Amino acid sequence: MLFVAQGRVKDSSHPTERITQRLEWDYPETTQMVGEYWLGSTLIAIFETDSHEDILTMQRYWEPHIQFTVSPAITAEAGMSAARAMMQAAATA
Repeated sequence: MLFVAQGRVKDSSHPTERITQRLEWDYPETTQMVGEYWLGSTLIAIFETDSHEDILTMQRYWEPHIQFTVSPAITAEAGMSAARAMMQAAATA
């Protein structure tokens, strides 16, 4: 499944500690990274995984520095395909 993690840097987080921790961090092997973006004090990570344990690992590791909200996602292409199918189904019902 595709997920988007939005992270907010905690006020108590020190930049040097956070940067050091990021240099040491690798996403779990069963996670396929799509992208990671830094927007000031916000982090966006887009990834695919079939393991909820990967998400928990990420949240546990970063807990001292970043508060994450993780949401399942769908690409616009897949979303439009699903919307077309729903509209066609509704039209024939």
